[in-house]
Amino acid sequence: MKVNRGIAVGRQDLCEGIENVLLGVCTKLKIDSRLNHTSTHVYCEDAITGVLNLVFGLKLVNANVTEHNKPGFDLIDQSSKTFVQVSSDSSKEKIRHTLEQDCLKDYVSYKLMFMFLVEKRPKYKEPYPLVPNYIEFNIEEDVFDLPTLMQRISSLPDIRIIEEIHNLVEREFTRKPDLAKLPSGLGWVVETLSGHELLEVALPDAVAFNIDAKIVANGLKFAASEIHSYAAYTHILMSIYDAYAQGGSNRQLALFSLLRRRFVEVAMVTDRADEQFIALVSKLCGELEPELLATQITREELELYVTIIVVDAFMRCKIYEGPNVLISASATSLEGEENATA
Repeated sequence: MKVNRGIAVGRQDLCEGIENVLLGVCTKLKIDSRLNHTSTHVYCEDAITGVLNLVFGLKLVNANVTEHNKPGFDLIDQSSKTFVQVSSDSSKEKIRHTLEQDCLKDYVSYKLMFMFLVEKRPKYKEPYPLVPNYIEFNIEEDVFDLPTLMQRISSLPDIRIIEEIHNLVEREFTRKPDLAKLPSGLGWVVETLSGHELLEVALPDAVAFNIDAKIVANGLKFAASEIHSYAAYTHILMSIYDAYAQGGSNRQLALFSLLRRRFVEVAMVTDRADEQFIALVSKLCGELEPELLATQITREELELYVTIIVVDAFMRCKIYEGPNVLISASATSLEGEENATA
């Protein structure tokens, strides 16, 4: 959701936009951790710095810039004597490991905070990790995850700061396509993916439906912002499919078959809709990466092109269920329950 200066945007809308983007970040980090990809975490560490500065009124900078890879923390504000550990590992063991770092002795009276980029951290049980007497840390007050961060953001008295946070996360975590490169980049992805060996997979018939109704019916949050952001570029993809069709090659059907098959694979691993979306993009990017070296396409551009292709497949009802199917299934289930209790 982009903020339109000509329209008054409410606190709730801004906070929902922030939460959906950060939820996607947390989900992507979770999936990338399973795949042992670390580049996303490094980028998020830098990008989240501005958010924390606005929320807590700090002047945090990346500790590697001034402190050269300190193992106990990632961000530091020397003026307020605060440092922050940013991680997607929210375990109590992670907290304990950080508190045991010898480098903390160089920061007497500093306050330690944890920003866990997770949808929800576990509930920590006693005994709590031992806190050195030379730093300040309270496990109940100084550990933040997405819900507790959003509580802080939504309670900020100045809505202009909330709007600034909204614009920051949109700018840092939402990719903008280079329109000059988009047709050739999408064309390469279509040609490469659709040229892979395929198995015959029955595709669902396309049905007319409202995009937002399908988003709501499938319970998408982060992916909703991706779909809205990139739907405008799917017409370029359609022109690529049409060009192949005129040459007698049905690349569209081949690619939809592959996408459907890969979607079924990720759906067997997780039943969470946003995780499925991100895992599908990651899976397809992983298949294309070995062939990326022979192109001028960057990893970030590849992810953008694949996301547009996945968004297009969603809009054409080749992945996820249409709202009519889900509503019908729900109604049948309720009817069965009513008959059982009759």
